[in-house]
Amino acid sequence: INTEFMKIVALGVTITIASGDSGCHRRPEADCPVGAGKQMYPYHPACSPYVTSVGGTALTNGVSQNPTEPICTGHSVTCATGGSEVTATTQNQLAEISSGGGFSNYAPRPAYQAAAVAAYLQAAGSGLPPAKEYQAANRGFPDVSALAHNYYIQASGSVGFVDGTSAASPVWAGIIALINAHRARLSRPLVGFANPLLYQVFNQTGGAAFHDITVGNNRCTEDGCRCKDGFPAIPGWDAATGLGTPNVGRII
Repeated sequence: INTEFMKIVALGVTITIASGDSGCHRRPEADCPVGAGKQMYPYHPACSPYVTSVGGTALTNGVSQNPTEPICTGHSVTCATGGSEVTATTQNQLAEISSGGGFSNYAPRPAYQAAAVAAYLQAAGSGLPPAKEYQAANRGFPDVSALAHNYYIQASGSVGFVDGTSAASPVWAGIIALINAHRARLSRPLVGFANPLLYQVFNQTGGAAFHDITVGNNRCTEDGCRCKDGFPAIPGWDAATGLGTPNVGRII
């Protein structure tokens, strides 16, 4: 499947993939591995080095101050206009999902993220899971994140709210589309494979092109927090929220 991904991005198409909703374990709480020999099971294709893997965040201390978007003014909906973003997790019922992330079991770490991941492994130190549970030398994911909590939806005449990195991933697809539209106006080629560019922009802006997520971890699954090991969110890239959420103006 990686070969097919390579063909697609060579055509100028960017592939965004949800990083998963059960933290770093990829499995329901009842099946969380415990004891000797346990290993994490990274999500595929989210851990492919040829896709842009998108994790999830949630808002704490949310505020709503005179939102002007039509969805917020024309419906019985309270829209957040501010708050603090943290790693999406089911811990303390903060969200209904936990941001997927970790390390591939098979794909080597690509050059475009080598420095960022190495810095994370060194900085996180003793806060990381036991080394035997994951392949630290391999591809780390997610690459980036977006809000993954309380999305307003309408379906079959009903209104509801949903969580999921499958909601966060299309956010980044939309941002890439805006970037491509901007590049087209300047007669520049489409982004295509976005990952090298994202890490480059992070470095060139000193991280200012992203909102760095430094609170939380992804040890919990969708079903609870029986699993005790997970990856912490810290300054810079991390295996819970990647480079962070987009500061669209700076990215474009």
